[in-house]
Amino acid sequence: MKKIILSLTACVALIVTGCIDMKDDSLRTNPNDPLSTTSFIDNFTRADGPAGNNWAGDTGVFVIGANKLALIPNGGGLKVMHHLVPSQAYKYLKFQVGLTNTPAPNNVMVKLGTAANPDMLTFKYDQGYILNAGFGPNPGTYIHTGFVGAVLTVEVVNIDVKAGSATVKVDGITKANIAFTAGTLFDKITLVNENFGSGTYVIDSISILPNMP
Repeated sequence: MKKIILSLTACVALIVTGCIDMKDDSLRTNPNDPLSTTSFIDNFTRADGPAGNNWAGDTGVFVIGANKLALIPNGGGLKVMHHLVPSQAYKYLKFQVGLTNTPAPNNVMVKLGTAANPDMLTFKYDQGYILNAGFGPNPGTYIHTGFVGAVLTVEVVNIDVKAGSATVKVDGITKANIAFTAGTLFDKITLVNENFGSGTYVIDSISILPNMP
């Protein structure tokens, strides 16, 4: 009994002193909850239907299907969905994006910014399978050209929000250094569905981390 008491005391001491990070994403028991105190992770692994998990906005055209987020044709206009994230200077962003078939002109955007300026860091994947990055609604730095059916793994590394700079990788290959709107922190992830055609964009996962993995 004394050994058990001593072990429990030692564990409590480690937690109190911060030696064990109880907010580490690997320790979360609910993988469907994208929000922790230090990062944002949503792999969309949940039942088919509305986006859920506190995503807000035009959620009717952002739906879960086969454990992916599908951005379905919306009949015209910009449809926007967003999620607040813990306010901090994130260093790493990763998402997967694809296009299931050839649509009429349209695109999808993934944006990291703030409530006041959601366009600080923008990625735009369009009907020509072209991925651009930068800032605002029409980012100007060419990153990569995909193809129908491909799901691209996009990693944004060494993000420096104060300098407004980062490096972009696609499928593990470094593609470009980019500039974006500098600031002090990020606190919002935004998805834009500008889908006028018959195709469907998919987003397979999104991770935003305070440090490089």
